[in-house]
Amino acid sequence: MQLESIDGTEYKKIFNRETIVFNTVEFNLLNRSRCDSLEFLLFHDGNKKLGLIAGIRDGNLSAPFSAPFSCFSVSDSNIRISYIDNALSLFEEFALSGGTDSITLVLPPSFYCEALISKIAVCLNKNSFTDFLSVNHHFNTCDYNRYSEGRMGKDVRYNIKYALKSGLVFKPAEDPDDFSRAYDVIEINKKSKNRPQSMTFDQIMDMTKITEVDFLMVMKDDLPVASAIIYNHSPEIAQVIYWGDIPEFSRYYPMNFLAFNIFRFYYEKGTSVIDLGTSMLGNEPNVGLINFKDNIGAITSLKFSFCKQIKKN
Repeated sequence: MQLESIDGTEYKKIFNRETIVFNTVEFNLLNRSRCDSLEFLLFHDGNKKLGLIAGIRDGNLSAPFSAPFSCFSVSDSNIRISYIDNALSLFEEFALSGGTDSITLVLPPSFYCEALISKIAVCLNKNSFTDFLSVNHHFNTCDYNRYSEGRMGKDVRYNIKYALKSGLVFKPAEDPDDFSRAYDVIEINKKSKNRPQSMTFDQIMDMTKITEVDFLMVMKDDLPVASAIIYNHSPEIAQVIYWGDIPEFSRYYPMNFLAFNIFRFYYEKGTSVIDLGTSMLGNEPNVGLINFKDNIGAITSLKFSFCKQIKKN
């Protein structure tokens, strides 16, 4: 097996059917300024090819360098563990030759591609990478009938009914003004919790040029009181990037109402899975957020992060 560092154009020609937007050449070029060096790596042995986009920043070789997760790209979904194992050995040699101090890999939750992600995790563990687990949640839209048939928990049913009686209305954003209003809700929510906003509105609008982004709102008297910004990775999987409400309106249960309508929206759209993201506060589980996601019918999953300090001879 060989490892080559190639350019983005060639990489895109080889791996042109990505189902995770963070794996795409376009996404990584868009965020190029967030790393010192951007690498498009091709591992190949005959007809079998495996790729990885990584960034070097402050002595760390990381994939991703500016995203919640990323993954190896493959030319064959049935790739063997031994092939991935060999690729990781070459990847570590590449890191050493570049003078980096450490390697970090953050994998998607397993439902993005369970067989491949499981094989990568096994190989990383075998190669003495230290792992860290994050609590993640997702919703299978086939379970939406639990809402439509009134089979959700008593508290959830009450909250949704109360939201409706309080005049809350679900509204998909239709134009840039709506997009901005949806973003403003997220910004207000972040500030109320003293948490930084990781993306500007312009950066999110840049994302609309490379993938489908949905801006969904809950309105009260024509005022957005909750919203969600969601990436469509593929026709099968959507990912909630941001969601939140304006705290002073929380008594109307806008987040329960928003979740219910998100599930219906993607059920009707034909999407199979909605990734609701991690539920962590730093390195600790966010128990309140976990309970909320459990209550609305989401399924608990895990997201693996791996790191390794490189010993220089």
